[in-house]
Formats: sequence, C-alpha cells, structure tokens
Amino acid sequence: MDTQRIRAVLKNAAVVSTGVVVLPAVFSAAASASTAKPAESTQEAPGWKCRTWAGEHNTGAKCWKSESVYVSANYRENVDKFDVIDHFDNDRSTIGYLQAQGSGTAIFTNGTHDLEFTEDNWVRVKVCTSSSPKGVCSPWSAKGST
Repeated sequence: MDTQRIRAVLKNAAVVSTGVVVLPAVFSAAASASTAKPAESTQEAPGWKCRTWAGEHNTGAKCWKSESVYVSANYRENVDKFDVIDHFDNDRSTIGYLQAQGSGTAIFTNGTHDLEFTEDNWVRVKVCTSSSPKGVCSPWSAKGST
C-alpha cells in the first residue's frame, strides 16, 4: 500500500483506546474464503434486533428498532468499500468494526470508506449504535471474503 493510500485510510480509521491505529493492510497469508451459502446470525437487545451475514460478495451487520431507525455496516468485496450507515438519532456516530485476516480490527464511523485488500482473505464485520458502553452492538458476522 503506498503512502498516499495509507494516508487516505488513516483519515477514515479511528484510534483505538491504546492510541494505536489499526489499518486494513495488504495481506500475505493464504486464506480459506467462505464460498458456501451465506451465514447469518441474529441477536436481540431491549427494543432492538440485530442480524449479520457473510457471503461471497458482501459481509455485514445491521441493528434496527424499526424500518427507519437502524445502523448498519457492510463490506462490499467487489469494490473494496466499507459502508457504515447511521439512521439512529442519538447524537453519536455509528461505529463499524472491520476485522481482516492478518490485519487486526479497524474502527470506522459513518460514511463509505475505500479500502484495498488482496483477494481470497477473510473479513468479519460488527456494528454498534455508538462507542458508549450502553450502545447496542451486533455480534461479529461469520467470515466473508475479500
């Protein structure tokens, strides 16, 4: 990844509590990509429902109270983009977590983030209504592919 690309990713990545920024890096290890039918899981919090999915071309998580009140995070493999969507008016940013093979976990807030991954590695996604300890979070998705 060149310096300009790293700077672009740094603008969108959050600093974790240790002060270290975790970047989605270019991978070197081989992976066993998920090519079976999409895996899904669901979880409920008081007043909320959460769902995750992992498939060949996108991996994501969504938590919702209603059709119009929700947060979501979705990694789109075919274009290497990570979308974090906030439709919950709580005066806090939605947090999207992207865990990538060999790279650790990157933290993103609202918006569409351009990423760069080598092919055939795995990613997992999680979404939270905020970084608050009282925020609602989805479980981690099953492993999808890059």
